[in-house]
Amino acid sequence: MSNARLLADYVSSGDELANLVPQSIVQTDARDLTGTYSTHEMIVGNTFTLTGDVTVNENIVLTNFTKPGTDVTVQPDATARTITSTGGTGVLEGGSLMEQSTNQFSEIAQWLYEE
Repeated sequence: MSNARLLADYVSSGDELANLVPQSIVQTDARDLTGTYSTHEMIVGNTFTLTGDVTVNENIVLTNFTKPGTDVTVQPDATARTITSTGGTGVLEGGSLMEQSTNQFSEIAQWLYEE
């Protein structure tokens, strides 16, 4: 059964769609990567360790919440590992999920205070 069909059954059963949405995303500092990734996916962490060879067939984003501009680290375990793509279809990206801040909250608070 497809995910879309399961979702349709869930919604038509009268349950709230909001129950399917996570309430928060928690960053794990160390994540292991191995196997084949064939769906668009965002994986949150600081350091990613290749515990086996990795095949990327879609867009995979390795990201963190640490602070703006902080890169993620991808490292092998004690064995040499490879990252490949079947037919050149995969894209592996990484970096901070947060943008550099211009202190917008302070600017908004100052603007509200002045009004």
